[in-house]
Amino acid sequence: MRIFCSTREILIGIEDNKPQAISMLRAVLADSHDISLRVIPTKYPSGGAKQLTYILTGKQVPHGGRSSDIGVLMQNVGTAYAVKRAVIDGEPITERVVTLTGEAIARPGNVWARLGTPVRHLLNDAGFCPSADQMVIMGGPLMGFTLPWLDVPVVKITNCLLAPSANGGPTWRTTGRTKLHPL
Repeated sequence: MRIFCSTREILIGIEDNKPQAISMLRAVLADSHDISLRVIPTKYPSGGAKQLTYILTGKQVPHGGRSSDIGVLMQNVGTAYAVKRAVIDGEPITERVVTLTGEAIARPGNVWARLGTPVRHLLNDAGFCPSADQMVIMGGPLMGFTLPWLDVPVVKITNCLLAPSANGGPTWRTTGRTKLHPL
């Protein structure tokens, strides 16, 4: 991405709950003079683009604006990797990494999923054991949304599928989320 943007500095932000990734990146970047690794606290909303821009650069994104308005290009690792595969390797973007997690998933983890694959297939392969009032959330607990059914396809923004326990506590009951049907 640096090639297209003519940037003079690259900042990589990573949450402090990923010590193995931090260690590996520090080793790889040891001799770099224009790529910096910044370890940031693992707390909401540090992962939001505007908050992350401020944490990494000290620059405030204007209300209603974007990081690009202040000269910052913000990309997540999935997008950066997809651009590299498409532009440098000449590969079409046909798949992405999806995190499968939650108490209703027997084998949580990260999987490569083809775009268009029904969510149901990923969950079943991971040992999905739904309860009668099971929800599946695409995107995570805070910014995600409840899926109306499991035949929804994996798309570019499908980074996480969360299947919490039916008694996920008051957070799940008070956010206006509806139960999934039909399973």
